[in-house]
Amino acid sequence: MVWLLVYQFRNSSTHLLTHTP
Repeated sequence: MVWLLVYQFRNSSTHLLTHTP
């Protein structure tokens, strides 16, 4: 369960970075 949380958190961070030019 914790792994999923970390994965989601990292995914969000990457998405934000990719979203920002």
